[in-house]
Amino acid sequence: MNFPLFIHQIRARFSRPDPVIPRAFHQTWKTPHLSTDLQELRQTWVRLHPEWHHRFWSDPDAESFVRRHYPKLLPLYEAYPMPVQRADMFRYLILYHFGGVYADVDFEALQAMDPLLGGNSMILGREPERHTGWHGKTLLLCNAWMAASQRHPFLRFVLDCLPEASARTGALQSTGPFFLTECYEAYPRKQDITLLDPEVLYPADSDHYPLLLHREPGGPHPFGPKTFAMHYWQGSYWRPDPSELHADLMAGERSVFSGTVRADRICPLVNGQSWPEVTCLMVTKNRSEQALLSMEGFRAQTYPNAHLLIVEDFPSDKLQTAVAALGDGRIRVIRPPRENMLLGEVRQFSMEQARTEFICQWDDDDVYAPGRLSDQMSLIVALGADACLLDAVLLWWPHRQRMALSGSWWFPGSMLSRKSALSPYPALARGEDTAVVEKLMRDHRVVMLHRPESYVYVIHGRNTFDAPHFEQIWKNASRVFEGVDYARCYHELACQGLLMEPHLRLLGLETPPSPVGRLRGRKARAAIVNPDTKRALPKILPKVLVLTPMRDAAAHLTRYFELLARLRYPAEALSLGILEGDSTDGTAEQLTAHLQNAASRFSRVHWFQRHWQWLPQGPRWLPELQPARRAMLARCRNELLQQTLKDEEWVLWIDADLRDYPEDVLSRLLASGKDIVAPHCVLEPGGKTFDMNSFRFRDPKLKDSAEDMRDGVYVPPEGGARAYLAEYRGTPLLELDGVGGTMLLVRADLHRQGLVFPVAPYRGYLETEGLAMMARDWDIRCWGLPDLEILHARQ
Repeated sequence: MNFPLFIHQIRARFSRPDPVIPRAFHQTWKTPHLSTDLQELRQTWVRLHPEWHHRFWSDPDAESFVRRHYPKLLPLYEAYPMPVQRADMFRYLILYHFGGVYADVDFEALQAMDPLLGGNSMILGREPERHTGWHGKTLLLCNAWMAASQRHPFLRFVLDCLPEASARTGALQSTGPFFLTECYEAYPRKQDITLLDPEVLYPADSDHYPLLLHREPGGPHPFGPKTFAMHYWQGSYWRPDPSELHADLMAGERSVFSGTVRADRICPLVNGQSWPEVTCLMVTKNRSEQALLSMEGFRAQTYPNAHLLIVEDFPSDKLQTAVAALGDGRIRVIRPPRENMLLGEVRQFSMEQARTEFICQWDDDDVYAPGRLSDQMSLIVALGADACLLDAVLLWWPHRQRMALSGSWWFPGSMLSRKSALSPYPALARGEDTAVVEKLMRDHRVVMLHRPESYVYVIHGRNTFDAPHFEQIWKNASRVFEGVDYARCYHELACQGLLMEPHLRLLGLETPPSPVGRLRGRKARAAIVNPDTKRALPKILPKVLVLTPMRDAAAHLTRYFELLARLRYPAEALSLGILEGDSTDGTAEQLTAHLQNAASRFSRVHWFQRHWQWLPQGPRWLPELQPARRAMLARCRNELLQQTLKDEEWVLWIDADLRDYPEDVLSRLLASGKDIVAPHCVLEPGGKTFDMNSFRFRDPKLKDSAEDMRDGVYVPPEGGARAYLAEYRGTPLLELDGVGGTMLLVRADLHRQGLVFPVAPYRGYLETEGLAMMARDWDIRCWGLPDLEILHARQ
């Protein structure tokens, strides 16, 4: 974001702010109705501020407000691809328009806000220090709670900066905390803004949000007198809302379980302490095959200090033999003191044998995510709790090809607790853990974690309870997934490292077909050598995401997929993302058929549609169409990034209408060692440059002329100040000032950090040219390979 320019342009608007913050309270939500939990949190604000004016805004209210009061901002508001971006923009608008206090609906008021407001005109809160560390920042301000006087100039500054930031990928960078922090750092009158320490509003970080602190909202809290409110970090835009999962699955536009947090982030060391030892307790009887799978689920855990104790109540040596063969000192198998003990008695015996401070129930027939122990234990440590349970799990009925998100409840099988906090297990054949957990929750401090994807309860026919019991659970489920939804859930979990396929094999069932959208892959191990440079790529090849925006590409699809199929790069390391929209030639229908045939070529495939309703009048290469056309293409590229980029290390942009390129083109681009690099796009081998967006200025002092500017964008005729790749044949590697997108390789972390395709002119350049200019401002250079030719289809 070019903040110095904005500061120069609008500094004259700044005036001394009104020091009075109105006693008005604003909250927003998608609909006029809140869930019971959120409504209880909202009531804490009402109870502590009875004399304040309270205003609740739904999404329809927000759109109506922007349309009526800020019509010039309506196009920007409507253009945001994510609801949270519109919600962010709206909260800035209502605070600017009315003044007062804004708080997210997952905020609980612990004290009246009046002492914070006196003598201040604008107040923002710092996020927890762990957040700043995760993102490599020294300051991170949150927009989940803000207070301001009416028409505060800082909020005017924020609103003025929104259009330029709109090209960024991700809500954090374009409208959220990263954006707000940049605005603050660029604002010239920081003395008008009061910053609150994290303990005032954000005493717990986002990986440790509790859904239940064993108390009613508004009751005693675990924080000190300096804490006025507590944010629960429920993140409705990145944690799935059960009511919306079905639509998301059908659209194929985001992960079903988008709330998952990486284990290396959720399990950090705190103040140098070592993590407590945990013993996972598994009791099993005549289910050795399932128990072995559950044991592998334990071995896949990311938690660094765990043991597994298996109590096998069956006269067999299979488990003993398997554990001995593994040589894993963390796992031991023992027998109960006598045969035919009740399940509750066996669980009590296993608990008595545990030698650690914490124990975790580890059933022998369920499936666990690798981060389950890390997630639960880090929450216990952060909040000083005695135990942690999941408030929802996933239910899997493989024989019926059904999966469901359970209703909200506490699940005894998910218990991780201090051993000293647990009462003895009753001598029952089933339901033995319910009474233990009920007493635990009555007498001790328990936190609930909403991460249902970390525990998959398998209904396989030999469960403790019978089928009618599970039918009743199914009726109470938040969402049931069947058909293609079931297949997507299954493969999503498999991609996250859950041992789904071995369970199916054990039950004699087939793996559901991979839906177009997400396909599991493995890390490729190979070596590719560029024959021209003799430089070997790493033995573990980097993952590459191939991205293509498409419109009216039906005539080119067959060749497009032929070229991808012969690309000399392991399928396990390739993913594919396609955005199609506004086509009138049947592209979508043909694309579906091609993708079904090409799915095995990629580790993951994700395609979706977005119709922008932009219909150019005339051929796309007309100069007068370029500003609007390239702005639209930039939107498509940014949307494609937003929806598809996951853990890949590189992004390879490829146009749909290329007719030929070398089989090793990707390895040769990677072998260049550059962060941004493009090949030479021509119509015929040895011919003139076709993609003239890849260029360098002949003289750095003589760049594009203002006479060649249309609608704020440089659209110069061929030649002039620009030199193209054809003039540099024989040069192995050439630094460029602009790059084209017919084929372009970009290090994925650059995109993640906000290097995207400008939708509005960036120093007079759009889309790929704008990206190149932005990269130069970041001190990152773009490069071209004049002798690596790719052929474009004739117009």
